[in-house]
Amino acid sequence: MSAVLEALRGALAVDEILPLDDRYVTDATGVAPDAPPAAIVAPASVDGVRAVARIATAHRAPIVVRGAGTGLSGGAIATPGGIVLSTERLAEIAIDPDDQVAVVGPGAITDRIDRAARRHGLMYAPDPASSARSTIGGNIAT
Repeated sequence: MSAVLEALRGALAVDEILPLDDRYVTDATGVAPDAPPAAIVAPASVDGVRAVARIATAHRAPIVVRGAGTGLSGGAIATPGGIVLSTERLAEIAIDPDDQVAVVGPGAITDRIDRAARRHGLMYAPDPASSARSTIGGNIAT
């Protein structure tokens, strides 16, 4: 076990550390890295993200943040020996209809944000072809 993975196991809940899985190491391009990442994590809180960032810094391990992996720009392709940080569990959505503001987690699905907004007579206008799967973090990143 790598020192990075060992440190992550000491800082995160068991269910926040995912098994190495090809679905998390590439994006919609299908391009795969030459070697696997050291770890794939899906923190359930901002504190978990902070812990991952601290560990990555201490071990000089790169982090690849990924949403749903629907992009075609290579941004979600894992770095060999690095940490893949999935935002899938950071999917909260809060709509303030009076101020017409949405506060969402980076893993919130695009269509779900729009549906939540529409319940208040509002909308989230961007409509990528992958809106049923794409996340707001990915929308912003690409």
